Amino acid sequence: MRFAISLLCLFPMMAVAEELPDDCSFDQVHLVGQLQALAKRIPGGRVDVADHFVEWHLPEGEVVHAGQGGCYDLGTRVSIRFAKGRIPPREAALKKLLKAVSTYWSKPEAQELSAALAQSDDKIELSGTGDFELQVPASKAFFQGFTILMSGDEISVSWISG
Repeated sequence: MRFAISLLCLFPMMAVAEELPDDCSFDQVHLVGQLQALAKRIPGGRVDVADHFVEWHLPEGEVVHAGQGGCYDLGTRVSIRFAKGRIPPREAALKKLLKAVSTYWSKPEAQELSAALAQSDDKIELSGTGDFELQVPASKAFFQGFTILMSGDEISVSWISG
C-alpha cells in the first residue's frame, strides 16, 4: 500500500490506462508489458498493473517493489520493505537497496547510483527516528537527480528516466 501511495506521488498522472490523457508520451500498454517481462525474468514476481510495479516476497521477510510509470515524465522507483524488527542500519540498508536495483531493475543504473552516491556532497537530513532523505543532484545518468528515502521499515530510490 505504501509503495502504491509513493508511486502516485511520484507519478501524479499515473492511473489505469483509460483514465490517462490521449496525448500521453508513454505507451501505457508497453510499460505494463515491460513489467510483465520483468516479473517473468525474475521468478516470484507479481505485477500490479494498476499501480505499475512488480513485487517480490523474499525468504527473509523483505518485500521488493520495482516499478516504472508516468504519462509525461517516466518515473522509476525501487524499494525494499523490511520485516518487522529486521531493519538494518542506514549503510547496510543502502547497500541492500543498491543490490535490489541491480538485481530487480538494472545493473548499469545500480552502478550509476552507486557512483553518484560516492560523489554526492549533499547532506542527509535525519529525523530523530533515524529516517533520512537524500536528494542527489542531476548528473549525466540522472538528468533530474534521484531521491533516496528511508523511513519506518522501508528504503527506496526514485528518479525520472528519459
